[in-house]
Amino acid sequence: MRITIPVTGSRGDVQPYLALGKGFRAAGHEVRVATHADFAPDVLGLGCEFFGIAGSSRELHSGEVARRMTGAGRNLVAYVRELVRLREPLMADLMARCAAACQDAEFVLLTPTTLLLGLSAAEKWDLPFCIASFQPTAPSRHLANCLFPEVPSWLPGRGTYNYLTHLVAGGFLWAFLRPHINKAGVRSSDCHRSRSWGRRWPSSRRPRPWPATARASSRGHPTGAPTSM
Repeated sequence: MRITIPVTGSRGDVQPYLALGKGFRAAGHEVRVATHADFAPDVLGLGCEFFGIAGSSRELHSGEVARRMTGAGRNLVAYVRELVRLREPLMADLMARCAAACQDAEFVLLTPTTLLLGLSAAEKWDLPFCIASFQPTAPSRHLANCLFPEVPSWLPGRGTYNYLTHLVAGGFLWAFLRPHINKAGVRSSDCHRSRSWGRRWPSSRRPRPWPATARASSRGHPTGAPTSM
């Protein structure tokens, strides 16, 4: 199977999907990783095909907007505002190149940093897709969204709080990004315009118990998401 994995962001965003691509390769699949130019050696070193959809990750994330975004912590409003400012100038090109990267694929693995772009490309070429997130982002009563603080286990209504954090975070991100995604879609190869995101989002199953051998910290999360996000 020909699998395309579009992913952008910092090393921490990209590296887990390189490992996943390596696993797909070992299972006999053809893997194309569509990402930043400075990750090309890593992709090729794993025997995967590289497809450039953005320039230097290091340069993109060294500017003032990126610093404000990463420094926003769990301030959802500030984080999303700076994320949109960082990505808006690149959106049309990202959309076009993501569509090109997926054109001859048989399956698209969607990642959090290119979620709506990859979804538009998969819809354009009528391809099956799967959302793979290594952070708690899908609605669940067992884990709060990675952009929200956890509440004490003894607090009543914790499951409802956890579930609502995903709806609020997803809806907020969608409201900010939708105009720019749709505008880029019109400019770039007529990718599909998105109108509703909530119905596409799967529910998250209860996570497996935290291994007894693992060490937790104030900055760690069972799924790997840093609490400072």
